[in-house]
Amino acid sequence: MRRVLAVIVIVVAFALASLPPVSAHGKVDQMNDSCESGPTGAWSIVTLSQIGQSFLPKKKNLLGVDLFLRDLSENPLDTVLQVTIHEDTMDGNVVGLTTSVLSGGFGGFPGGWLHFDFAGKVKLKHDRTYVIEVIQLTPPTSLPNSHNVLVVGSTPADPDLDPYPEGTKILSSVEAPPGDLCFKTHTNGK
Repeated sequence: MRRVLAVIVIVVAFALASLPPVSAHGKVDQMNDSCESGPTGAWSIVTLSQIGQSFLPKKKNLLGVDLFLRDLSENPLDTVLQVTIHEDTMDGNVVGLTTSVLSGGFGGFPGGWLHFDFAGKVKLKHDRTYVIEVIQLTPPTSLPNSHNVLVVGSTPADPDLDPYPEGTKILSSVEAPPGDLCFKTHTNGK
């Protein structure tokens, strides 16, 4: 009986290991997670506004987005960031909008992931390009020692080594290949 139970446990473990990545925020659909192995660039959200990342979803329900951020300030105040999902381009129709709070002192070097949840499912089409835009809402950047929140990404020396060829980073409203922001999109698998 113990052998049968052991075989069942092993089979279940292998079956679970073969499933796509799942986090507390749902299944990961699209991502560039190259920041975990060493980021190669970081760009100021305020200075390079409009800043974002284009992506091509494989699933139609977007539940949330993660961005890899770094806060270089010593300001203990929280920072409110907004993520907007646009159709096609940075100036395209808005299909999703949410905010998240970056705690004072978050990140530093090398930075860390911040999650943005949408209130409901954001409906996407799998054959259409979308853009993740990130904006710093508070505190006012004119204050002394204000937050300097950076979004982190990759800029490969060889364009053929682009970690996410389905999209590109956008800096000051202009596509800036090669390379991408470090991001993850989360879905319910549908």
